[in-house]
Amino acid sequence: MEFKQIQTEMRELDKEVGKNTSEAILKLMDLKAQTFEQKLDILSNQVNMQINQMNEKIDQTNVQMNQINTQMNAQNNSIKILGTVIGLVSILASIAGQFIN
Repeated sequence: MEFKQIQTEMRELDKEVGKNTSEAILKLMDLKAQTFEQKLDILSNQVNMQINQMNEKIDQTNVQMNQINTQMNAQNNSIKILGTVIGLVSILASIAGQFIN
């Protein structure tokens, strides 16, 4: 084989190796991108699960707050009724006091 022919074949082999290397690199990059996407999906799912758990806790807290507000309203109504009863008893005592004197 002549030197020129050897050089030509070596260049062709280099091109083939370069092409194969480029294809291998592209495949590797694609695999890494897929892996990265999968990791992002996993993280996204974990974050969404945590957000859902937090929302459930917020909902539970809101239910408890509503129960407390209902109890406080009932207590306020009881206090108002008690104040009204005390006022009426005072008036009755005053009227009774006028009759006694």
